[in-house]
Amino acid sequence: MSDLISIVVPVYNAENYIDKCGCSLIKQTYKNIEIIFINDGSNDNSLVKLQDYAKDPRVKIITKKNGGVSSARNIGIKNASGEFLIFVDADDFLTEDAIDILHSLIISKKTDLVVSGFSNFGYNITEKQTLVFPKQHMLCENELVKYITAYLGAPNRHSLFVYSWGRLFRRNVIENNNLRFSEDMKYYEDVLFNFDYLGHINSVFYINKPLYNFRHHRMMCSATTNLQGDPADSFTFIYALEKAREFLFAHGFDIFSTQLIYSKACVSYTIIQLIRLCGNLNCKRFFQIRNFIKELLNKEWLENSIDLYTASEGESKLIPKAIKNKWIDVLILVCFFRAYKRYG
Repeated sequence: MSDLISIVVPVYNAENYIDKCGCSLIKQTYKNIEIIFINDGSNDNSLVKLQDYAKDPRVKIITKKNGGVSSARNIGIKNASGEFLIFVDADDFLTEDAIDILHSLIISKKTDLVVSGFSNFGYNITEKQTLVFPKQHMLCENELVKYITAYLGAPNRHSLFVYSWGRLFRRNVIENNNLRFSEDMKYYEDVLFNFDYLGHINSVFYINKPLYNFRHHRMMCSATTNLQGDPADSFTFIYALEKAREFLFAHGFDIFSTQLIYSKACVSYTIIQLIRLCGNLNCKRFFQIRNFIKELLNKEWLENSIDLYTASEGESKLIPKAIKNKWIDVLILVCFFRAYKRYG
């Protein structure tokens, strides 16, 4: 009998999208699947629509109090029975042969994780497909180390481990190592989970075929839109980077080299997020953002990182200098104009 594959789908107020997602899962050419919909406290008609899918015996519906995507995925992991596991967001969908292809590859390549390319659709799309590598690619231990090193050097240019969807995991790796999504993080929880998982496997196979379809919403098109709440939420990348640093330590990097790479990533991410954060500047939020930046500049991890940081060609030299010297108002002004120029 073929392996059972668990598909975990967190659902929150997705009544406008769940039909497309659900149909793509029901119609998979690989039939031995269980589809676990976690209704995360939706207050629209999502649950009503999900109940239509419950007629299929492969479908489970779990309703819980709203707790966010990480808590929903964790409930899905807890209730999964499959040999393998894949996450799908409720506003996205799979190609009908996605599970078939991913399962075939994880078996034939004797690997622990298979990642596919993905298609982009929805609002204001400029790039129809996102492919990390132009051809199928096996990343064994040495190549994983190289890729993660490259990611830490330029986080926004290496997206292989940025998402948790569109990839097939071995569930025993997740369960044997008690891997779960951090429910304290609003951002970067996927990156942290991926690096956690990578610490327990030896290889990853990438297929340059878009098997996952990722929906872009109007709100996503503004890089500053999601930074309306607590500014600290946007700087939880530090936990994911610490996990990546642990990975390099475990694979033979010396302390100084690892710290140098880690510091570059910390400062790069900090600059990216400061620019996005300052794009939210207005009279109402000015003092909240300014006070947060003042606290941020005194964080030990940032003070240590900025001392080891050297800007690459084409990168801002003024922003890291302002961080190092704690020129708060200069930093805010420069980042504000960078945000205006970049995002409008």
